[in-house]
Amino acid sequence: MARWTVIRSAAAVALTLNVCACAASGSPPNAPVATATPAATGRFYTQGAKIIDPKGKVFVARGANINGPAYHFRSDPIDNPGPLGMSSLDMIANCWKFNIVRVNTFASSMLLYPEDFDRIVKAFTERGIVVMIEPHDYTGRYPSPDVEMKMLAGGHRTLAARYKDNPYVWFNVMNEPNAEKPEQARDLWVETHRTLIRAIRETGADNIIVADAHGWGQDNRGGSGSSILNWGGELQNFDNKAQPNIVFSLHVYELWNNADQAFAEYFDTAAAKGLPLIVGEFGMLNGPRDTLPASTSMMAAAKPRGIGWLVWHFDGGDTNDLTLPSTGGWMIDDCAAPANLTPLGRLVWDGAPPGTK
Repeated sequence: MARWTVIRSAAAVALTLNVCACAASGSPPNAPVATATPAATGRFYTQGAKIIDPKGKVFVARGANINGPAYHFRSDPIDNPGPLGMSSLDMIANCWKFNIVRVNTFASSMLLYPEDFDRIVKAFTERGIVVMIEPHDYTGRYPSPDVEMKMLAGGHRTLAARYKDNPYVWFNVMNEPNAEKPEQARDLWVETHRTLIRAIRETGADNIIVADAHGWGQDNRGGSGSSILNWGGELQNFDNKAQPNIVFSLHVYELWNNADQAFAEYFDTAAAKGLPLIVGEFGMLNGPRDTLPASTSMMAAAKPRGIGWLVWHFDGGDTNDLTLPSTGGWMIDDCAAPANLTPLGRLVWDGAPPGTK
């Protein structure tokens, strides 16, 4: 989330045919994608702009951000009990019926204490829920090329080696990158992500890798500086080969307020370019700024297009509460017809595909 304070610190079968002409720089541009019928491979993989699950079905994410090792919100993402006598895990799986969680953590925990993730990974993935691990250290910037990049790449390398046999573990390489100088954006976004993709892939892991948009995740509202739409293809093809299983993540806050048409154009352009997309964060407040209009516009455009999403945040540790009074998703009062939802909670509850509630 874009905060106002500084936060501390070969199942992927070639089912996609990328038809492109190489640019003068040597990086292939985005191009139309021809796709085959999805196959059940036992792994998640990308096919054109779609994410395919291990059973060969199109996967549409619906979920929430949760606390991970060392993260500063307090509730336990597994055992925290609510008023219904259910654990947070049971509420996520059986009440909200989420199929993905984004585990907020830090690079140091990933590198130095990898065993701390085992409990979360086991609990959720045994239920068929994707665990997307995300280090929050460098929000609003890029890691320095020496110590910080070594820490971040090392953390991803360590966990990739640990969980490469579990397809339900995904890697969201960093949170909401941003550059002080706009002219540096393309090089920093592309090269930082390429370095981290290499670190994960060199372990033999073909798990899904997720890249947040530049510009604090909001991607310039899809404008001329959009990292995903303009440079996403440079993460799908580099080192003289295709790089499968790359997914892109947009964060939706005040820049996207009242953006019905902008969302439609953004999502449709990403699909036409073969760029798999999720919304990794959205809420109702970003600091003092009302972002519910952005979330409402996003949901209206995302649902009919099969664009998945994860709300910020299940914990209720800030002002983006899912339930009243000022609490998280674990405090829901009824799993059939909840009466204590906030406007954000209601948007999430109503935004799930038919038949999941």
